Amino acid sequence: MTMTHAVRVMAAFALHGSCVGVLYARLPEIQAALGLSKGAFGLALTAMPAGVVLGNLFVSALVESVGPRRSLLAGLPVFAAMTIPVALAPGLPALALLGFGVGLALGNLAINVEADRIEAQSGRRIMNRCHGWWGIGFLGVSLASVGLIGLGTAPVTHFTVFALVATGLTLWLIGPLRDHPARPGAGAPRRFAIPGRAAFVIAGFATAGILLEGIGRSWGVIYLRDALGLSEQFAALALPALIGALTLGRFLGDGGVQRWGALAVERTMAAATAAGIVMVVVAQGPMLALTGFAVIGLGICISIPLGFSAAAKTPGRPAAETMAAFSLISTVIGFVSPPAFGFVAEVAGLRMAMAALLPFTLLAWYFAPVLAPPRTDAEAASA
Repeated sequence: MTMTHAVRVMAAFALHGSCVGVLYARLPEIQAALGLSKGAFGLALTAMPAGVVLGNLFVSALVESVGPRRSLLAGLPVFAAMTIPVALAPGLPALALLGFGVGLALGNLAINVEADRIEAQSGRRIMNRCHGWWGIGFLGVSLASVGLIGLGTAPVTHFTVFALVATGLTLWLIGPLRDHPARPGAGAPRRFAIPGRAAFVIAGFATAGILLEGIGRSWGVIYLRDALGLSEQFAALALPALIGALTLGRFLGDGGVQRWGALAVERTMAAATAAGIVMVVVAQGPMLALTGFAVIGLGICISIPLGFSAAAKTPGRPAAETMAAFSLISTVIGFVSPPAFGFVAEVAGLRMAMAALLPFTLLAWYFAPVLAPPRTDAEAASA
């Protein structure tokens, strides 16, 4: 079977997501096996986003110098194998999780850079579908892990077999890729991907999506249980409502952006996100609340993919550098948002905490012009 470069890159996104999913599915067992309290294990888990931030600071120069293809060929197998030390680490597995975070950052940057280069060469959008496949990979491996847990498979055995399979899939998927040229007009790469004005503006646009995805995953079920008084079983529907709509939207997003343009689509999505928040805040019953979470998922579905695309098009800096800077900011926002939401909810209540997210949809609307591609010299001269 002949696979296009775009299909191979989408599969690489799914493989990267599965590397994350396989670890997350076994973390509760690892906590129990290490005999760590929830507080101690929670502290150890902060090493993972710290590793992502650290990785994003310096891996952009590596991806630019060796290319995303070579970065993935070497990086994905190592990233998959870095799950094994987490299961074996004595005491606090913080060092192993830090290394896993660095590997996550490298793989994430390389697949996004490659997706952008294919978009630039082909003239067709694939970034949103790529991120949709990432979610499919995460979800698929998580569900498969449930079966292996039921069979009593030890995490270290699971991780070892997974790493071997991931290595074979990487060679099959990435090996035939050819190196695509970088976008023209990029400056020389710097040693560290320090966020600049462009990265912060793009992050300003994407903040609503980053916040709501993280908060929805962490607090959606709790919101339905405590604010609406629903049973645990019914409240659990908040997560598939949000993530299902988000994933579906990402598979449909490329066609919409191709047809109507990123600016028009994203401003429509910002309005939809605001409407979804209002529905969740005013809901007195489960159907309106679940619909609201689904509308939120649809509204934020393309924020992060379009953020990566906008970062890649930033003039004057290599695509990998601005994408890494944007990813760094996104990681920090995503890390602090669930506890910040919890603090506001403790002080003002869950409904007010959710309502406090509405202004961020205005930020998405205001900063959406960053998605418009920069004009060429010829276009500027004729304007």
